[in-house]
Amino acid sequence: MQNSSAYEVFYTIYTMISTAQNLYVYFILDVIDDLVLKVKKVSTRFFVLNEAPDVIVEPLKF
Repeated sequence: MQNSSAYEVFYTIYTMISTAQNLYVYFILDVIDDLVLKVKKVSTRFFVLNEAPDVIVEPLKF
C-alpha cells in the first residue's frame, strides 16, 4: 500500500471497520528531523487490530 492514494488507504480502513466488529484502528505519526535540510519529515502509519494491544495507546475515535 505504499504507493496508494490517501483515499484508497482510508477507504480500506473504512471497509475493514464496516465489515467487522470490535476493530481498533491505530495511527502512528512519525516525525523525523532532517538535520541536513533543516526540515521535519512527517509520515503516518496505521494498523488495525481485532483486540486491544498490550500497550496503552489512545485509539482513534470515529
